[in-house]
Amino acid sequence: MRRPDSIGGTDYAADRRKHRHRCVCCNRIVQSGERVVMCCITKGTKVAHVACTDRQHVPKASETTRDVVRLWGLEHQKACGWSVPELA
Repeated sequence: MRRPDSIGGTDYAADRRKHRHRCVCCNRIVQSGERVVMCCITKGTKVAHVACTDRQHVPKASETTRDVVRLWGLEHQKACGWSVPELA
């Protein structure tokens, strides 16, 4: 069985959600229809606007927000028992 993608880009839809997500970069509430990158973590999902993903997640660091969100997704997959060679 093939391992799923660690992150996915989509249009945000909050029609069936009890709460709204906040962007991990700019901390704004994500509105329905905005383009976002999402990843699963152990206790839910993390969301970042597509426009925010090219920013540095931490000042003076080389990692962008997309890199950090992808890492969180890979760590979750490893915790679920998938083989993740990117983390080795």
